[in-house]
Amino acid sequence: MFHIDESQSPILVIYFDGPMSLEATHKLLVYLDQQLDAAVSFGLVMVSNNEAQHQKGAAKAQKQWLQANRSRMGATCRGIAVVTQSSKFITLYKPIANQMIQRMYHCPGRLFTDLGEAQAWLRGQLGQSTEVGTNA
Repeated sequence: MFHIDESQSPILVIYFDGPMSLEATHKLLVYLDQQLDAAVSFGLVMVSNNEAQHQKGAAKAQKQWLQANRSRMGATCRGIAVVTQSSKFITLYKPIANQMIQRMYHCPGRLFTDLGEAQAWLRGQLGQSTEVGTNA
């Protein structure tokens, strides 16, 4: 499951609350299609609870969508910040996160343990003020 916070738009925060069902995955991909269709620059924060389990077919649907939409993501998404509290995940992936995200989504990416830091980085990517709470 997931929910989306658009209150800091054009920074969109997606909270993953547990394993993704195939139905939830399709809903998320429709939402992302709508963002890409709008052709307005945005930043994406993905807040993970570190549960990697997905319903059968969900990962395949995500992979197919990414393959079809990489160039669109690169054209409008100015950055993807992944927020996790898993020190093991951070240790393993932080050194290569930008390359992994760049390859997958065709936009810059970073790993964070703090949501505020992730949003500040994305404000910088979007050319906005980096002051916390600023809606510039």
